This record gives sequence, structure tokens and C-alpha cells, in this order.
Amino acid sequence: MLSTTFDPENRLVAGELERRWNEKLERVVELERAYAQAERDAEWSLRKEERTAIAELSQDLPAIWRAETTTDRERKQLIRMAIESVQLDGVCEAGKIEIQIHWRSGTVTEHIVKRPAPGESSLKTPEEAVEQIHAMARRSSYEEIATHLNRAGLRSAFGRRFTTQHVGYICRRDGVAKHKPRHASKSEESVNSSTSKES
Repeated sequence: MLSTTFDPENRLVAGELERRWNEKLERVVELERAYAQAERDAEWSLRKEERTAIAELSQDLPAIWRAETTTDRERKQLIRMAIESVQLDGVCEAGKIEIQIHWRSGTVTEHIVKRPAPGESSLKTPEEAVEQIHAMARRSSYEEIATHLNRAGLRSAFGRRFTTQHVGYICRRDGVAKHKPRHASKSEESVNSSTSKES
């Protein structure tokens, strides 16, 4: 007992310390019992048929991956469990990145991907819209081009409707119709108006 190490006049202090010590020991025993019970509760009770089905399914990773019941979170967990490590080499071959995937099965797969060029992933005006701007630039105003693109359902790199400023920027950037007016002239408007009435 702890009290035997104290002088008789300090027996009260020793008794209090011993009581606290015993409480902590009892708490440790309780936690150990609770942990053991939690482990028993966590154990699955599977029938032989269920164990066989799980074993077969574990050999068909693509089926698990494609299953509608498999969530994205579970797919990430599958990847973490299947892959041991990944090594990247972006030095040996210019403009390319070599990827080595080391699987837990011992297999090593290699992939080579193109290294993104600076600005390659930035937003760009759809190619179809740029082609139409180039085709119309020599005979139409910025306003007419923007109206045509918007009616065709085309949108800018940011998903917005085209404006004269946007069309003008592309024309100046690509060197087409350098002196093209932003708006249709009055004579062009009258010609277009009369033409549309006749048609």
C-alpha cells in the first residue's frame, strides 16, 4: 500500500493519493473491457455463402468499380488500398511526364502523358465561334457578328453572350478586319433593312 511509505502524521494524504490511484486503475480496467466489447461487436458474422461471394468479388475489381452501389468515396478507398506508390518523372523526356504505378499485387504499370504547356488549361473562346468571327470579319461589323454568334447559341470563354468588345478583341488579336467599325453604318442598316423587307 502507498500509505506505508509515509510518516504516520501524513497518513491522510497518503490515503487520499491511494484512493485516487485505485480509481484510475478501475477506470483503466473499464476502458479495456469496453474496448474488447467494441472489437467483438465490430466482428462480422458472415455465412459461408457470403464469404464465398466476397472472395469472388474481390477478384473482380472492375465490377466493384462500375457497380451503381459503389460511391465515389469508396472508389477512392479502393484506389488507396490497391496502390502501393506512384512515381513521377518529368525530367527524362522533355514535354512529357512518365508515371509509374506500383500496385500492392507487385505489378508495375507505366504511363506517359503530355506535360501541359503554359496557359494550355486557361479558358479559351470556342473554336467554332472564332472561325465564324474570322469568316464574317471582312463584311460585317462587330455588332452584327456578336448578334449572329448569340443567335447561334455560342458563348464566350466565360460562358457569356458575345459583345462588340469581345468580337473586336478577337479580330485585333488575330489580325482580321483591322479597321472594321464596331457598329453597322446607317447605309448598311438601310440596305439590310430593305433586303429583309424584300425577302
